[in-house]
Formats: sequence, C-alpha cells, structure tokens
Amino acid sequence: MNLSITRELFDAGILLKARIEPVPMSEGFSLIFTKADGTDISVTRVKTNDIKIYKREVGAMSDAKKVGFQEVTILLS
Repeated sequence: MNLSITRELFDAGILLKARIEPVPMSEGFSLIFTKADGTDISVTRVKTNDIKIYKREVGAMSDAKKVGFQEVTILLS
C-alpha cells in the first residue's frame, strides 16, 4: 500500500502500529503497519506495487513519521 493511502488510514484510526523489519535475502528493511483488525500491510512502491525496501532504518522511520506515527518498533533479525 502506498504512503498516501496509509496516511488516510492512519487519520481514520485504522492503522494502529508501525514496525520496521529486515527483508529476507536483502540488505534492506521494510515498513509494515498493523491494522485494527490485526492484519498487516506493507508499504509498496507506487508504480510497481512491489514492497518498498529501505536501505537504512532511518528512511523507514521517516516515512512512518510522515504517516503520523510517533512510535515505531524495529526488529533487528
């Protein structure tokens, strides 16, 4: 799901948590949101709908903050 839609879902109270976790078989990280119903959604690229892979945690934290989150969980492995 792209960032513009996630902002709307956050404002509506549908997104409850944000976490950053390593992407298997990659040297990057993904940003994942947990919805009120318990399901997870990942941030995707706008043009390709592929999961967006961040080179560093800081980029994912920046996007989580843009969505509206003040707190993010980071998984290290």
